[in-house]
Amino acid sequence: KRNENKKSLTKKIVAGTGLALLLALVGYTGANTYAKYITSADVPAQNATVAKWGVVVSASGVNAFSDKYSGTGLATANSSGTSVSATGKVVAPGTTGNITFSITGSPEVASEVSIDLEIQHYVAVKDAESNDVYEPIVWTLKQGTQVVDGAEKVSSKTIQEKVNGLSKTYAPNADLSTTYGDYTLTWEWALVTGNTDDEKNQNNKYDTFLGNATTNPVTPTPDIPAGYTANINLEFNLTIEVEQIQQD
Repeated sequence: KRNENKKSLTKKIVAGTGLALLLALVGYTGANTYAKYITSADVPAQNATVAKWGVVVSASGVNAFSDKYSGTGLATANSSGTSVSATGKVVAPGTTGNITFSITGSPEVASEVSIDLEIQHYVAVKDAESNDVYEPIVWTLKQGTQVVDGAEKVSSKTIQEKVNGLSKTYAPNADLSTTYGDYTLTWEWALVTGNTDDEKNQNNKYDTFLGNATTNPVTPTPDIPAGYTANINLEFNLTIEVEQIQQD
């Protein structure tokens, strides 16, 4: 019986030891499962709106040519003192016209203004080698009321260079209405051209030669050398574009 009690006690000790080990393992496993490092930060709510553009390109006087002219420029049917009246849009000695264009706005992005004036045809008298000997129409470019340097009563080639030179890039928030401004492009065919009496007389002959070249059949013009030709068409395109750019 004593031996039986001893065996029973030994079993209890062994069982108690096993239970203690089991609890220790459970505790160890739980520590690995639920204990961890945590580092955190809160980022405030983020928001934005689309950057402002708001650029406006406008042009007035887009009818640069007319079928009627007065002594001061383009005329209407009711204008007094009409000096030119044709069946279509024409140019002639004593006529003038203009186009005014402007750019306004303060975009919040960098921008580029691109101006492209292309004169496809211009009025001229050419010699037998197709060299210009007379170009009666001259051009003037003004910013506001001030003539742009080197752009007063110049040839078609020069005015293209001056107008296309207005292309420029601007930083964000530039006020285009003040940094760019208003421009006026004017063409003019003076009634009398030349600095001396001889030049004036010769240019009058060239003017007559150009006018006669538009008749059908062509009216002969005296005192013009053989082989001379007349360009009687004037045509140009003006493109104004403002676009966003990305600066380096």
